[in-house]
Amino acid sequence: YNELSTVEFLEKLRVLVQDKVTIGGLLVFGKEDKINEIISDFRIDYLEIMGTSYSDAPTKYQYRLPPDENVFNYYFNIFERLIKKIEIPFQLNEQGFREENQPQVKAIREALVNLLIHTDYFSKAKPRIRVFSNRLEFFNPGSLPKDLKYIIKEDFSMPRNPIMAKAFRMVHLAEGIGSGFDKMIKGWKGHYGIEPIVEANFDYYKIVFPFKTVEKTVE
Repeated sequence: YNELSTVEFLEKLRVLVQDKVTIGGLLVFGKEDKINEIISDFRIDYLEIMGTSYSDAPTKYQYRLPPDENVFNYYFNIFERLIKKIEIPFQLNEQGFREENQPQVKAIREALVNLLIHTDYFSKAKPRIRVFSNRLEFFNPGSLPKDLKYIIKEDFSMPRNPIMAKAFRMVHLAEGIGSGFDKMIKGWKGHYGIEPIVEANFDYYKIVFPFKTVEKTVE
């Protein structure tokens, strides 16, 4: 793409089609006021709660991400918060710098990108991320295209927002949905020793990343 003009590049991404901006292109690169002309309540809700639930937290939330311009901005601002919530053991890479691209980091990055490119932005429910003291939760108001076992086994990929998915792949932030789920599960389990929990229904799915196994007590 080095020899393409800016307009040609955006046309390749299908951000522009016949000199008009697509909805996917607007979501990724647009401005909040313009997006809200198409999607009246555009936002990705991110909360940090100082407890294992709302009921045991001293306040409803400690931090809430303010509204942002577009999906790309949301990605970078949310990821900057999330990376501070997980364990990153000190390691040096081949260049002698601290290695932060570890499997559990890749798992969270993939979960965030997965949420952003597979969300149903026209749903009345909003994509949300909740950071509790014992887990991270990613809620997507859009169903999975197939059963999760099939998606992973067949490396099946059918993004809800293909233009957004292509834009994230161009900057090496996204993979196919099948390999993405595999990376989330193996990456998180490899560090924390426990698999993420995936809940799904016809109109949503949620991925929970526990920091540790909760021991059951006998009453």
